[in-house]
Amino acid sequence: MARTAGAEIRLAAGSHIGASPTRTLLEDRARAERIRTAGGMVLSVGVIADGIGGENAGERAAELTVTTVFESLQHSRERNVPRLLEAALKEANERVFVESQKSQRKTNMGSTAAIAAIWSNRLYVANVGDSRIYLLRGQKALPLTLDHTWENEIVASGKLSRMEASKHPRRDQIVRSIGYESKVKVDLGLWLQGGEESAAEAR
Repeated sequence: MARTAGAEIRLAAGSHIGASPTRTLLEDRARAERIRTAGGMVLSVGVIADGIGGENAGERAAELTVTTVFESLQHSRERNVPRLLEAALKEANERVFVESQKSQRKTNMGSTAAIAAIWSNRLYVANVGDSRIYLLRGQKALPLTLDHTWENEIVASGKLSRMEASKHPRRDQIVRSIGYESKVKVDLGLWLQGGEESAAEAR
């Protein structure tokens, strides 16, 4: 349990392999901790990652992603939270990408990643891939992230309508992930204290 500016924050993390009888490897990782950065900021942080790749490559990618994110946050002197989270995911991307190049068996290694961080009574989010962050308020689950799928990207580009894209065979294909390429674009969001109904742009 952590306290931030008089507010009580409970942290917990867990994962489940799911009900599929064909799935034998748990390639998900989840971790939640209260940390202090090298710059003196105290944050409550939760990270989830869903590994991609055959054999144990996805499992390794997810583990490396989560570990790197926490290491990056703790060692950073950055005082701007969105930039702090962005840098952590970019460092994770670099590490996973470098490892994926070391052997043929790990060529397709990668992971999704989503971070939720509370600082000064504000909730910051950062994500790559299709792992989601929701804010639970009463009976509502409000989405704070957008999946980086082929469908969402093609609709955003204006090339297809939502209806057209939703019928395409590639609609669920992930187009952005940790370790897929040497560079990655990170989506950032900020949930302000109060009753806002959607995440605001963080920068």
